[in-house]
Amino acid sequence: MRYFLILALWMGWGIFVPAGWCLSLEEQAFIYHQGVRNYERNWNRWQEAGEPWERYSVRMAADYAYALVSAEVFFSCQGGSAAISPPPLPMERITPLLELLQTMQDRNPDSPTYGNFRWYWGQEGVQDRNAVEFVAGRLIFCKQHEKVLPESARKMLETLLLPAAEALQKHTVTSDYTNIALLNSSNLILLGELCNRDDWYQEGVRRLHRFIVHTWKNGVSEFSTPVYYALNLETLATLACGTKNSAIRQKAETLLEYFTAEIACRWFFPAHRLSGAYSRTYHYADSDPYLLYVLQCWGWEPLPPQTANITMIGILNGSYFPPPPTPAPMPRLIQQSIQSIQSIGGEQGSLTTFLTPEFAMGSAFLTEGYRKDDVLFAIDLPNRPRCYFFPDGCENPYGNQRFLASNQHLRAYHLQPSRFLARQEKPWLVSLEVEYSLAKEDGKEENRTRLQSHFLFPIPDAFWLDGEKISLAELEKNHSLRHVVLQYDQIFLHLWLEGIYPENRSTPVFCKADSPDGRSMRLTIDHGLPQEKKERCGIRKFLFLMSDQLEDDWNVTPDSWKTYETVDFTHQGRKLLEKGISELTHYAAMPTPVQKIDLQVGESQTWPAWDGKFCSLFREGDFLWLNENVEYQLEVLHRGEYRLKMLAQADNEKQNSCYYRLSPEQEFSPISFPPTPQWQWKTLGNSAFSLHGSHLLKFQPREFNLHIHSFQIERVR
Repeated sequence: MRYFLILALWMGWGIFVPAGWCLSLEEQAFIYHQGVRNYERNWNRWQEAGEPWERYSVRMAADYAYALVSAEVFFSCQGGSAAISPPPLPMERITPLLELLQTMQDRNPDSPTYGNFRWYWGQEGVQDRNAVEFVAGRLIFCKQHEKVLPESARKMLETLLLPAAEALQKHTVTSDYTNIALLNSSNLILLGELCNRDDWYQEGVRRLHRFIVHTWKNGVSEFSTPVYYALNLETLATLACGTKNSAIRQKAETLLEYFTAEIACRWFFPAHRLSGAYSRTYHYADSDPYLLYVLQCWGWEPLPPQTANITMIGILNGSYFPPPPTPAPMPRLIQQSIQSIQSIGGEQGSLTTFLTPEFAMGSAFLTEGYRKDDVLFAIDLPNRPRCYFFPDGCENPYGNQRFLASNQHLRAYHLQPSRFLARQEKPWLVSLEVEYSLAKEDGKEENRTRLQSHFLFPIPDAFWLDGEKISLAELEKNHSLRHVVLQYDQIFLHLWLEGIYPENRSTPVFCKADSPDGRSMRLTIDHGLPQEKKERCGIRKFLFLMSDQLEDDWNVTPDSWKTYETVDFTHQGRKLLEKGISELTHYAAMPTPVQKIDLQVGESQTWPAWDGKFCSLFREGDFLWLNENVEYQLEVLHRGEYRLKMLAQADNEKQNSCYYRLSPEQEFSPISFPPTPQWQWKTLGNSAFSLHGSHLLKFQPREFNLHIHSFQIERVR
């Protein structure tokens, strides 16, 4: 058993508390045993048909093999304990499962997707390159515990993992793709250690370091996602548990503490879910259950009897069990920075969540980078479905119909507006602005049939219209709603629609109780059919006010919410990361060294790449890996024309360029280097720069792994 420590940041305390084992031996045994039995049905269907069905996922086979090995290792470690009776496990199935994975793997060395896997049996080739991450992670665990495998399976593992390593290296995702960035770096590190391949290991370390610095600067880009936070926790615990390197273990544990602290801040126990806005969710009304499974294993939430799944097996294998947080003060306001996409000059967004004992209200303010599976505004109520806003282009208000996405997965994506702004003007007041294009050609990939905006909410205890209590039937007859009040216990949710456009045509606004499970209903703004012309439609302002009063006085603050604690998780999260990763502390405190340029015409000056502001995670000897911004402060004493050069080396044509600029007012410009093992000097720009005084020379990655060694400045006039 390992003990991890978590910082109670959500309380503002600097107290570390030891975590303990949360589940009894019998509960663990049930999770492992039932986790294996969950795959019986798919196994039997495959065997009866003679081959898998068209949408049989490669993850099913990899997960089943992983579950079998996990259970065998667990029961073997108990040594015939009287507390549990080890069941017979069908370990003979692992060889055919690995054979199936081999069939679904691209085995052609000349193929650009060599080593990767078809996601579904019926696909002709690799269409989702993320497949290798999920399969490799499971196979690495099997390789680590290969002693429990039949000899035939051990040999097959190697034939699967060696090509997979090639695919992992080619799969260069950016750090804003949070779950895949973590999976990819963890897989390369663990596989490199397992196979004694230092090149794989070092590349995995560089990718992990990129993720750490990106998260320290920008927050988690896939923010507050119940689907992928569960996967992130499992991935990091697996890395911390499996690596041989103590420094990597420390970094993985620090990231675990970071995610745990954020979850503790924003977990709304009365609703048993993460509160507020989400990125990347596939179940809108009730939240995806995966993070709840994790917290049930941790002992934060009650574990229902007879509950077991592959997520829980992964959490048990990772052996990370932080203690439940001490109840934090309410109400409280949590604020943090987010950046949904990594782009040059990408605008920083913000995530705001207000929690009270009666509700949680949250929004994500992003001017760019939001996805078709993000929920940028939501309200959580105790033991009820979520309230949330859903832009819709295919008359699918509850997201229960799923459509085939470009990667061949079935998804209930919402319509992606051309503009969507959610502002939390007060902790209990959110305003939305939404704009769509009505043009048909702008929405082909979204299966547009009709443009609608929905606000989904659980069926309330009472409805109020113009100060009068009305029935659901009366409410549904009204098609020009502008102000509705919903009552939940002693809390009132005011919906106020202040403007819809275009104003020159009628836009019905109505309520309907037609959710598939009968627990929710919707307020729908029907913008109409797609048009031939480039017309815009939308909502100028839609206000959502939580109150303990039926009257809609926006300026009155409820007595119970007048005092609340504010948590700045941007600051606290950074400090947590710095506490566990000393290179970040040094980077945060590092000044930008000044290069004093005192040159006559014809003279030049050279300085090393490391004589600037950079993160030491990316220094190797005398050169830097340009995987993070690097800055140099130039103090030019004499006005004149200057030529700037940099000495760099690129390993391949896909990782051979970067961006630079000489002042914050300038746009970034690209510079690229021919791939060669030799160092090369190259001039920045097509002509000399007119320089005098202070100039901040900044380099930013375009791809990754460009090596930079030195810089030279020459005065030419």
